[in-house]
Amino acid sequence: MNLTARASTDLDADRQDSLTWRPLRFLTVYRLTLAGLLATLFFALPTSRSLGSASPWLFAVTCLSYLGFALVAGFAARLRRPRYGVQVFVQVLVDILVIVLLMHAGSGLESGLGILLVLSVAVGGLLLPGQMAYFFAAVGRLSVFGEVALSLLQGPIGYSEDFTRAGLLGATLFTTAVIAHLIARRIRETEALAEQRGVDLANLARLNEHVIQRLQSGILVVDEQEQVRLMNDTAWVMLQAPRERGGSHLQQLTPELAAQLRRWRNEPGYSPDMFTPAHSQANLMPRFTALGRQRGGATLIFLEDTAALAQQVQQ
Repeated sequence: MNLTARASTDLDADRQDSLTWRPLRFLTVYRLTLAGLLATLFFALPTSRSLGSASPWLFAVTCLSYLGFALVAGFAARLRRPRYGVQVFVQVLVDILVIVLLMHAGSGLESGLGILLVLSVAVGGLLLPGQMAYFFAAVGRLSVFGEVALSLLQGPIGYSEDFTRAGLLGATLFTTAVIAHLIARRIRETEALAEQRGVDLANLARLNEHVIQRLQSGILVVDEQEQVRLMNDTAWVMLQAPRERGGSHLQQLTPELAAQLRRWRNEPGYSPDMFTPAHSQANLMPRFTALGRQRGGATLIFLEDTAALAQQVQQ
């Protein structure tokens, strides 16, 4: 039962990790790759005007700062400090603000960096529960409109069409938020159902183990290597087995039963014989049942005490 509970706990932990910290680590790898790529393009191709055309120094400072933040975020995700929700919230907000700054330092919405905002909103909505996707979409939309307004104040006349582009990008962000929210909700509903089924399976396993332990027949399960994987209390008493009820070899536990098991596996027409264990006075009749399609695999062994059965019949 301890093994069942431990396996269930390990499964729950792995399932939880697959929905939280593992995707967050992927996000940190993506962020580090993106920051490194932007920095490489900017510094390696200084003649390119698509990046940092409006304010090269702002683009350079923002890009290098983003690269440093990506490194810190990667270590934080690996250490799992601070807690998961705080890390995702801060990282997605920083992603949005950095992208808007890079857009402002370049050619604004024409730079094509707006698509990165869509990715950030989608990731934030998938990684955090509730309505956080809409919050990130609102932050992204307000930031984009703020960038357009600031560009209007600083730049020449003719930027008014950017408000239309900003509106379209804002609509895209909210559409992405809706889709991300629905997908995240479906994933969490599926996860909750899987967790409930896992609990049901664990309870069923405990119930089966309880029933097996209460059977009057001796029950053993051995694998293809004749290692004992399960033995109930009745079999333990019948065989006068040592304290270790699992992991021991059937040959060490009872050579007579091990020899009959080998014959049963190798001879399809073999009928088991009654035997008496070395450290017991019981006359035991074994019955073998293959748990798979072949007899050479895991085997279920029933042990019946013929003397005890005869005594019960007489009574």
